[in-house]
Amino acid sequence: MNGFRLSIDYGTSNTVAVLRGPDGRATPLVFDGAPLLPSAVYLGTDGQLGTGRDAARSARLDPGRYEPHPKRRIDDGEVLLADRAVPVAELAAATLRRVAAEARRVAGGPVASLVMTCPVAWGPTRRAMLSDAAARAGLPAPTLVPEPVAAATYFVSALGHQVPPGRSVVVYDLGGGTFDACVVRRTATGFEPLAYLGLDDVGGVDLDGLVLDQVGRSVSAAAPDAWRRLSQPADQTDRRAFRTLWDDARTAKEGLSRQPSVTLFVPLVERDVHVAREEFERAARPMLARTVETTMDTIRAARVQPADVAGIFLVGGSTRVPMVATMLHQATGRAPAVLEQPEIVVAEGGLHATAPAAPAQRPTSPPTGPPMSGAPMSGVPMSGAPVSAHPAAVAPYSAVPGPPTAPGPRTAPVTAPYAPPGPKRRMTPQIRKFLIAGVAAALLIVVGTVGVILLNQNGKRNDTLALYHKVGLPAGFSEQGDPTMKSNTWLTAKATSSSSDAAAKTHDWLTGVMDNAPSTEDLEKNYYGRTPPQFVAAGRFEPHSVSFHLSKSGSTYVIETEIIY
Repeated sequence: MNGFRLSIDYGTSNTVAVLRGPDGRATPLVFDGAPLLPSAVYLGTDGQLGTGRDAARSARLDPGRYEPHPKRRIDDGEVLLADRAVPVAELAAATLRRVAAEARRVAGGPVASLVMTCPVAWGPTRRAMLSDAAARAGLPAPTLVPEPVAAATYFVSALGHQVPPGRSVVVYDLGGGTFDACVVRRTATGFEPLAYLGLDDVGGVDLDGLVLDQVGRSVSAAAPDAWRRLSQPADQTDRRAFRTLWDDARTAKEGLSRQPSVTLFVPLVERDVHVAREEFERAARPMLARTVETTMDTIRAARVQPADVAGIFLVGGSTRVPMVATMLHQATGRAPAVLEQPEIVVAEGGLHATAPAAPAQRPTSPPTGPPMSGAPMSGVPMSGAPVSAHPAAVAPYSAVPGPPTAPGPRTAPVTAPYAPPGPKRRMTPQIRKFLIAGVAAALLIVVGTVGVILLNQNGKRNDTLALYHKVGLPAGFSEQGDPTMKSNTWLTAKATSSSSDAAAKTHDWLTGVMDNAPSTEDLEKNYYGRTPPQFVAAGRFEPHSVSFHLSKSGSTYVIETEIIY
């Protein structure tokens, strides 16, 4: 070991790794001349897994052996490539082996420690996959850091922004496969998540799809047979052509961030198609408006006031689309910080977040006005949106107080806050509410699902029903079907409500139902994997982990719970 520390942001589309040497300098690792290593994997005919750009090139030979986004398949467990089922952890490990080899080359030996970042909503099962992949790749056991915590730490430690304790940063993360918004608050020793929401169906690949839609509208009428072969490939030749077109669509989307129009050559159709930025932005506006709405709902859920927000930070390569910053500026009245390399932020922030740091100092006067990024802006005005910009269809920032209104965002538990090693601290009242809410809601469904399990296994019907009714449901909520058991180790359950104030009722009920909850110190140390207090008394059930999700689908609020035994 040589004192080098490695941080890896394993992303949906790309993986980024930053190496910090004993002298404290952080250097992004370079793969094929770029700091972005595609997370794609290709299974060769020799059984070996190719990675990065080599995998993408090989995909044009046989797309059936190619997985472009292993991270999106994490819940599948395995991915079928050709005729072989490959564990997702092994797909991730192939990419991590490439990173480990480059890190070893630069450092002159194995790295001393590893940091890996992950979505704040990931529970222990998904986090365990990252640790498994690191072990398969021969890397040290990783320290896992929530992505928004890493991003916010970069905002302060690398860019030098002043964020005094008690003030918050909004992290807008538009990555390759998903969108996440998180509000994190500065504490004396780090950052803690207050609230976060996300969208599983919005990311860079979905924006790529909009470019393909535009191409299809241009050529489908003139060449319907060729377009049918591209859009519904039936053989290897068609799949190869479609793979080429998809890659070119991604390149075109990236080009539209820098120039007003781009040209694509469409295989099989054998003609060029021009795509204008104005047309692309018109198609992307509804999708991006959802991300802005979700961001505003996250701020409301965190219950922070506009004056307490120190800045809005854009993370992820898809934030290069100029309209992203423009729409956020219009909705919040604050120009977000935009970087030239937003993909590197999380990986380097992971190093800062795990390094011992002195307590934050309160400045003599609070910052005024929007934050200024530590790198050149990417065409986004600091003092107003372009005249041609249309207003985003979201509530104004001054209307932050109030219940969430996002149309069906993905939500997840507010996990115990991450902070670098430092003096033990008590939980703040606000994060305590969220943590208690998450555990309490988990107890709700755990109790109900235990009733089903024990009825089948032990015939304890009366006992378990009594336990279930003792906890009950929030006002207006009802069970949605029976809990679903998978492989005797994984159980999911739902409850729904159409009440307009369901979110507020849920929060109040969750706070009240936890009168006999574990101490806040215990919750802070280990939210996942605790034995709920009701089952300690019952003495017959202990889940391995519980994840809680509250979302809105149309006019219906949904509580979802996942229990791993």
